[in-house]
Amino acid sequence: AAKSLRTRMLLEKIKQHQPNISCDKVEYILSGADHEVIILDEKLVYRFPKADAPYESLHDEARLLTYLNKHIDGVQIPEYTYVADDGSFGSYEYIHGDPLSIETLNKLPEDDKEAAINQIASFVSQLHATPLDIIEKYNIKRSNPEETYRTLEENVKTFALHRLSKDEQETTLRYLAN
Repeated sequence: AAKSLRTRMLLEKIKQHQPNISCDKVEYILSGADHEVIILDEKLVYRFPKADAPYESLHDEARLLTYLNKHIDGVQIPEYTYVADDGSFGSYEYIHGDPLSIETLNKLPEDDKEAAINQIASFVSQLHATPLDIIEKYNIKRSNPEETYRTLEENVKTFALHRLSKDEQETTLRYLAN
């Protein structure tokens, strides 16, 4: 019921911004890490950023994807055709195919699996070659592994360590020290 209500709310928001949009089939997806998604007739994808999305704004994400489309070969990268003025959602054309998962990859014939792995490796290499000034230009939040580790260590010591046996505490502390 909550999923149905949320779907109706998001569809209403789409209609407010794009009154001429109509569809026969609606799919709601919440499994993404940083967006809720509405897919209309397997033609249009509408993404609604969650509060902790890794972009300052959807406008920045749209501009970054446009940049990446010009600089990364061999993969389809969504390119926004619409972003609401308030940045609350945007849309792009649906890319047909199956979401990549280990199960999907393992079902492929060996030649196709190798081609997919090579395509992924090429994409990641090209993505990692993106200059840092582009990341700054589009306000991409960068992770800080040292800070993440310090937070993890503090949380383990504050919330978990006292619940472990003496041996488990020693093992945990050795692991953290490593």
